[in-house]
Amino acid sequence: MAYLLGAFLLLSVGILDDYIDLPVLPRVAAQALAAIFLMIDGVYLHSLGNLLADNILILGSFGYLITLFATWAAINAFNMTDGIDGLLGGLTCVSLISLAICFALGGQEDLMIWCLCLTAIVVPYLILNLGWPFGKSLKVFMGDAGSTLIGFTILWLLLLATQGENAVINPVTGLWIIAVPLMDMVLVMIRRIKQGSSPFKPDRSHLHHILMQQGLTDRQTLASIIMLALFIAGLGILLEQIHVGESLSLILFLFLFMGYSYVLTQLQRQHQNNLKKA
Repeated sequence: MAYLLGAFLLLSVGILDDYIDLPVLPRVAAQALAAIFLMIDGVYLHSLGNLLADNILILGSFGYLITLFATWAAINAFNMTDGIDGLLGGLTCVSLISLAICFALGGQEDLMIWCLCLTAIVVPYLILNLGWPFGKSLKVFMGDAGSTLIGFTILWLLLLATQGENAVINPVTGLWIIAVPLMDMVLVMIRRIKQGSSPFKPDRSHLHHILMQQGLTDRQTLASIIMLALFIAGLGILLEQIHVGESLSLILFLFLFMGYSYVLTQLQRQHQNNLKKA
């Protein structure tokens, strides 16, 4: 019920935002309230797992604040991926299927089925968003209503998967499952802040923009990003299954982010140099 209340709130505000373009404050307030619904129900980030040797890193009351920021991060991470046809839907399917596998391996059949049902809902949207097979006449778009709802849903499922007695994966594994949207958002925001711009100001520095600047078509960009997301999520689940230490998994993820940041920065600089030469 807490999830449904939060989802209804975000969907309502998202629909309103799609129509009249709301300012940032009411959207952020709605996202915070949705997170509070979950926390009142006992679903929040109270542990970061065994990141400190054999000691579980318990957040205590601080976990409520971390959950609030995690909600904003998840919602904005998925919202920012909605830049080309099929990308948000494709990345959503990657995360949902990855979570379904984790729940299945952990014996949580009900949540596995829930993830698969959500995937079944997203797939028809994905087909029509890509213009298959009816062309542009029946093309549909996600909008802020859909993207915020998806980010909130993924966060809720990650909290259920990583927290409490029924947890099926370590908290750090959740980073691998949403790695591409998360890394893209963090890198874009860091870049905007360095340039003196608002971290929420739209620009063309996202992963899909950079790949298209390198000459890839929309479809090639979509396929490349989805394959990358599948590989990273699969690697994270594999590290979990072979019992790699959580601290080592986190270190590997940070190295992954640094490599991702370096490659994209170099590609963007190359594109800017080519523009100057032209």
